[in-house]
Amino acid sequence: MSDTSNLAVDDAALVAPATARLVRLSTVDAFMKLSPLQRFQELIAGPSFHEYLRAEPIKFRGRDPDYGYLCDIPGCELSTAGKVYCLSHQNERLDAEKNGIPEPEWRQQARPRNLPAHFDTSRTGIVSLAGLPPLAAAEIRYAIFANATSPRPTKWNPKWLRALIEGLEEKGVASIMEIDTTRRAPGTGRKKNLKHWPKYGQVCDLMIAVMQGHCSSVHVTRAESRELGYIDALHWGFRLKDRRSPFDLRSITQDWLRTLTWDLIAAIFDSPDRPRTQSSLEQLRRCSVTLSAYLEWSVPDGGADATQLTEDVGRAFVADLTRRAQNSEPQLGLYLVDGQPSTATELSKSLTFNGLRRLMRYALDSGVAEAVGLRRDFMLAFPEGKMRHSKRPRPLSDDVFEHLISPTNMQLLAARDPNDLGIEDIWFIQIRVGRRIGEVVNLRYDCVSEHLGRKYAWFDMTKVNQLDYGVLIPDDVFWVIRERQKKTAERYRLKHGATPTGKTAQKIALFPSTTRNSHFVNAIAIATFQDRFKKWLEDIELPGHVSHQARHTLATRLVDAGAPMVVVKQILGHVSERMSEHYTLISSARIEPYLQQVWVTGPGSSAPGELVRTPDPSANSAIQLNLIDIAALPTEGGLCTFKPVVGGAECPKGRHCNDCEDFVLTGADYAYWKRQEERWATYAENAPNESSRAYVYRLFQNSSMAIAGLEKALSTLGLLEQAKNVDLRNPYQDFFDPIWNRGWRAKDLIDLTERATAADLSEMPQLGSEDEGAA
Repeated sequence: MSDTSNLAVDDAALVAPATARLVRLSTVDAFMKLSPLQRFQELIAGPSFHEYLRAEPIKFRGRDPDYGYLCDIPGCELSTAGKVYCLSHQNERLDAEKNGIPEPEWRQQARPRNLPAHFDTSRTGIVSLAGLPPLAAAEIRYAIFANATSPRPTKWNPKWLRALIEGLEEKGVASIMEIDTTRRAPGTGRKKNLKHWPKYGQVCDLMIAVMQGHCSSVHVTRAESRELGYIDALHWGFRLKDRRSPFDLRSITQDWLRTLTWDLIAAIFDSPDRPRTQSSLEQLRRCSVTLSAYLEWSVPDGGADATQLTEDVGRAFVADLTRRAQNSEPQLGLYLVDGQPSTATELSKSLTFNGLRRLMRYALDSGVAEAVGLRRDFMLAFPEGKMRHSKRPRPLSDDVFEHLISPTNMQLLAARDPNDLGIEDIWFIQIRVGRRIGEVVNLRYDCVSEHLGRKYAWFDMTKVNQLDYGVLIPDDVFWVIRERQKKTAERYRLKHGATPTGKTAQKIALFPSTTRNSHFVNAIAIATFQDRFKKWLEDIELPGHVSHQARHTLATRLVDAGAPMVVVKQILGHVSERMSEHYTLISSARIEPYLQQVWVTGPGSSAPGELVRTPDPSANSAIQLNLIDIAALPTEGGLCTFKPVVGGAECPKGRHCNDCEDFVLTGADYAYWKRQEERWATYAENAPNESSRAYVYRLFQNSSMAIAGLEKALSTLGLLEQAKNVDLRNPYQDFFDPIWNRGWRAKDLIDLTERATAADLSEMPQLGSEDEGAA
């Protein structure tokens, strides 16, 4: 529906075939004024619709990535039972797996099977919609196209589609939207056995649910979906990457609460900062469902009248949910995928309270609370959800760290991955680089590169809305990723006949899923890694540990090596230094004094250059000794690199820094010297005569040339703009920031300016006699 500029219709559209040439429509409003059948016919007639899907009957290719029916081994003529391989090759694959042969290696050795001579290949891939009513046929035709073009298509075997169509024909269903796949047996969360289909009932049920998801946004407008009790991101023109179905709000029985939840999710969809995944939106739905179920159970009118909800009702709900979380009782209104009631926990309780507070805040800000008569004391009854006993994972101890990365144990982890999905590589990257596990699992194929001799990996940190975030990585991690790229490229070649290049390399996953992923875009599920990782920990007798401890370990080691919190924050990709401190075993309050032991007062003080503090010479801390080797004393407008002075001795030159060979300028000193240049220029311009003006400029000439050289150096490093915004140096600045620790001797900066000036003069055109004559 998003491509409405290509829509068309005429008066004969109700009976015209899908390939008829129709009149163009230009707006969504005009499109939605058509009948449902006309809307689908317009979409089917659009230029982006696949031509073979317009035909009757539809003929699917044997190796269509979404609707194919032939075995995935090239040249094999046998069909599958909805699997990847035919029965013969499935058995071969199982035998190879038992013998430890990876799937790519087995595929290269596998030989195709020929179709028996008596078997007919002609009707296997044919699906006819002729026996269905026009609307149902058009819906299925469109849903087949929408599924194939979705980010994560579901593989539908033609024989499943034929079974589904046969069931619809028997029931005389006019529209697939009439089928209710959400009904549950009374008193349980389990779905009823609907018995709509002659065979493949469970598969057909899943297919019809996906089809309804694709067709619902064509049937109804955004406003109509609000009345019907669901909200679909397709009405906003996008899909959440981890959800294909709409958010069903029909289990929220109170009209005011259901509408309020719809309006809040709609406002989030309208905002520029809408989430990329479903988790926060699904949580809003769940907290409303829980409140709705409680009101239905505890309030005389089921909570239908918002004006009757008092503070006592809100506090009773809070007490009920608190008790359920403490006793691990079922949470009202919520069920797991298998139909069992969802158990209330401290985490779910906190998320529910926070979700309801967000909902009530929106009700106040939007005016909905006043419109429906929600009382303020009821809305304020929900407390802030906090985990009082949030136990952070410990950093891995040294012996456990070595155990988890030892070659022997890594081989055991690889054995847990017979299809070579990359479980071992994911853990190696995680423990060495300390990323969030989702960032590692979802790495793109083209995720590493070298810049100025350093190796970087590029992660998508969706949790903090930073994509393509570059992280410096060790050489061993770089080469592990390179080897994984070779394996993924070979799998891609076996599937598509060519290695991934260009935009394809940027798009596909480094660790691609083997399920419904013919284009290699989707990575393996995080749950897949966690499941095998957990079993591996049991194998090596280290149960109870989690992969996230790798981040805490890296943070602690960074701080132990002397990195300040700002560096830890940047490396781990945190939103604040406070979060980084949560990840470290040693607090910044304990380590910070050692990071800045050698400092003197800055030029803005009454006694610039005066020694503030020095390390304790009796201490043997490696951090302190390293700082003595690399430290430089801030002095007036620069740094002193003379070792005796750095160690705390008196300056033999009486701190006449400007004429000292050990005087170094950094980006942090640029603003100071620029102000000095402006001050001297003011003196010069206010001189009484030309000779006095020239004398003042001459006194500051070397300093001006040094400043010009500093500007060129900072500009080359991309630090000039930052240097312009840095105020005077002080004893508590971050020494690890490039603006502070990249410095040049003043004499070298003057030489740089002189060479640049000479080069500019040499490039100027020289006027000869011919030029003068021409003039």
